[in-house]
Amino acid sequence: MDKALAAALAISAVGLAMLFAALLLLCGLMYLVTALFRERARPTPPPAARTSAAGQAAAVAVALARAEIEHQAAPPAPADRPSSWQQYHRQRMLNRTGPRGER
Repeated sequence: MDKALAAALAISAVGLAMLFAALLLLCGLMYLVTALFRERARPTPPPAARTSAAGQAAAVAVALARAEIEHQAAPPAPADRPSSWQQYHRQRMLNRTGPRGER
């Protein structure tokens, strides 16, 4: 092996070692930061043993109101006409020139 090739291999080996050392250092720092600032789990209060009839009725009323709002919120789009972005991309495909859409 001539000296230039040996020097090039040595330089690239040192560079790779420095790269992997920097990556390991970065991973270690990320692990340390997440371990230090992780939010601790808070104990949840025990659920109430029994709820009143008024509480259950209120919960049912809220559930029904939310279901009705979700049902009315987004009417389906008409199927007979594509949206503007679909029209744009379909027209673009029809007018395509080049190796795949040669005209």
